[in-house]
Amino acid sequence: MSILNRYFASAAAALVILATIPAEAGYATVCGLNPNGKNNLAVRDCPQRDCYENYSLLPNDRVNIVKIVGDHAYIVANNGAKGWSRMRYLCPD
Repeated sequence: MSILNRYFASAAAALVILATIPAEAGYATVCGLNPNGKNNLAVRDCPQRDCYENYSLLPNDRVNIVKIVGDHAYIVANNGAKGWSRMRYLCPD
């Protein structure tokens, strides 16, 4: 394979990887929780409400949104918690 062909193959692979990153990915803050209710955001094993809750986050906790599926986001919190949370409670920074 020539150097030019390798260059184009590498560039094409990079574009495929970049195309899989959602436009909404980035940092967000937990917001919009009910202060008269539980007032925390569940971090779950999968992007469904009936999945096991591993952690919970408090208002104003910062997270990194890695992936979005439907109305859930796979997040990594500053405290190290990783999992799925509902997008409606994540305000973009």
